[in-house]
Amino acid sequence: MRMLLLVALLVVLPEAASAQIPDLNSLLPPGNGSTSGRIVQLMALLTVLSVAPGLLIMVTSFTRFAVALSFLRAGLGLQTTPANLVLISLALFMTFNR
Repeated sequence: MRMLLLVALLVVLPEAASAQIPDLNSLLPPGNGSTSGRIVQLMALLTVLSVAPGLLIMVTSFTRFAVALSFLRAGLGLQTTPANLVLISLALFMTFNR
């Protein structure tokens, strides 16, 4: 009896799970946009969102502050007393505080 119940569950459950998978076209808003166009837009958006923080850090004075603070720490003879997290936080604060 248990074996029959187990076989019945293995047959019925995959069908129920496959019925819940939505079609990609049902997820897209109605209009003239195609699926591939939406995918390209999504990839472009993800690319911009991933590259933007790096560009923002590179074009500001954050790097100069971080290097100057690390030189100051080395000049004082301290190896890890102000943690790197503290130095980076201080450099970010000084960069974006106007």
